[in-house]
Amino acid sequence: MTRRLTRRWPDTWAGHAACGWAVLFGLAHIYAGFGGARVIIEHSVGKERASGDSFVMVGLFGTGALCLAAAALALALTRPWGRVLPRWMPIVAGWTAAAVLIIHSLGAFVILTLAGADVIELRTEAVRTFGFTETVLWNVFVFEPPFLLGGTLFALATRAFTKRSAASPAPADPAASPATPAEPAPGARTTP
Repeated sequence: MTRRLTRRWPDTWAGHAACGWAVLFGLAHIYAGFGGARVIIEHSVGKERASGDSFVMVGLFGTGALCLAAAALALALTRPWGRVLPRWMPIVAGWTAAAVLIIHSLGAFVILTLAGADVIELRTEAVRTFGFTETVLWNVFVFEPPFLLGGTLFALATRAFTKRSAASPAPADPAASPATPAEPAPGARTTP
């Protein structure tokens, strides 16, 4: 009998990659909220709004916080402590994160395609400041690919978690195990 030796890439790679993506994406937004990456923010919302608009700043910090929470979700999809929750919770959260990120990215690609075909007109501050072509290029090559990457990683991580959690039972919780009967005290009567 021959045994086939194959090396399998662990099915948790996508969850770890999604965690790394979420941490980097979150920290980038927090950095931009504190005033870093001004060029990128200006190309996103225009020069006027990029210089201290409170709505933009709250959006950057809020996105950073959501991304850091998504990093915890990605780890819950890979680590044993994520199986302590009811199975449906990480699955629903993971698919929701994947859907939101992918829809955000693909929606922007559709809008930019329709605007490029003159079906709709973009009237944003960024278009008025930098022109249509430059705004489209920044969106297609800078802003939207990270959303698509993150959504794809969360979808792969959630799929792997779903398969793993269906194939094996959740780890036993020692606190929930039935108590063993106590030893009777010496000399105590026991009933047969």
